[in-house]
Amino acid sequence: TAREIFGLAGVSRVDIGLGDGTTAAIAADRLADRLTTEPYVLASPADLAAGLRASTADFQATLAMLAAIVLFVGSFLIVNTLSMTVSERAREVGLLRAAGATRRQVVRFVLAGAAAIGIVGSAIGLAAGAALGLIMAGSIRALTGFAPEVEGLSAGSLVLAFSVGLGITVAAAIEPAIRAARISPVEALRARLDLPVVRRGRLGWLALVFLAVGVLALIVWPPAAGTVGADRALAVYGVLLVATLAAPFLLPPLGRILGAPLGVVLRLEERLARGSLARDRSRAALTLGSLIVGLAMIVALGWSAQASRERATAWLADVIPGDEVVTSIRPVAADEGVGKALAAVTGVTTVTPIATF
Repeated sequence: TAREIFGLAGVSRVDIGLGDGTTAAIAADRLADRLTTEPYVLASPADLAAGLRASTADFQATLAMLAAIVLFVGSFLIVNTLSMTVSERAREVGLLRAAGATRRQVVRFVLAGAAAIGIVGSAIGLAAGAALGLIMAGSIRALTGFAPEVEGLSAGSLVLAFSVGLGITVAAAIEPAIRAARISPVEALRARLDLPVVRRGRLGWLALVFLAVGVLALIVWPPAAGTVGADRALAVYGVLLVATLAAPFLLPPLGRILGAPLGVVLRLEERLARGSLARDRSRAALTLGSLIVGLAMIVALGWSAQASRERATAWLADVIPGDEVVTSIRPVAADEGVGKALAAVTGVTTVTPIATF
């Protein structure tokens, strides 16, 4: 039916198998010398696969950028949680030191707790990710009738994902563990641990962990996507990191600006709020940073969905040249005059026959 509609005769493609001792390059050179009457196009299965990968490279790059932001959010929450946990439990650590615990034991105590959290969290994340993948594949199967193959569930990828989750958790706990080991029993029992050195160490280690996460994101960047979108992912990642690290310096002026109108109505509450910011700027900065990355996550998700819709619309515009599609339930021959009948309809400018098979 397709040959009749397009007026084809004979064959339009020949598959060539190579014999022993012949490489693809040698065969291509020989074919170029032999086939000189028409402009033939020689392609290998790898070229066809590369073309298919290139058609989805932008979409994969978008997903990879979203994954990088998710990795940033997860890393930030882990560092924030463990850092605040050590600060809040300064008195307990001081009691352990007073009871005879060594600094090495305190470090092992904090790292062991982080490792337990990392193991449980990574296992739950793997199970949830695999379940969501199967649910998405089932939804595609129900909508289209196709059975997509679920990729990325190999043993190597599972081990890599588990190692990333556990590694980031343990790395995030190193600085809090060292800080906990340096807590003096007398200092911890006298007041809360709130020293400028501790604040600088907390934010400095935050930058180091995020730098390691950024390098890791580049290492696991999907090969099919190439470098498409990598610069945008790094730009977004850098903006989030700079905004988080700059939060402690922006808090005092922001507190005064935002507190001015509130102080007219709620003077006592406004003073308490600004006093809390001044007492523990590092903690307030981490809390504000969590809001920043959460908002960035929402924006990135919406942007990715919008970009995917635009790419799908552009693809449809390339595949279907017209504005409306008329589908027949039976094959229509080229000499039936259907195209002329449609072109005669008022308002129709062009009619393009399309055969699907």
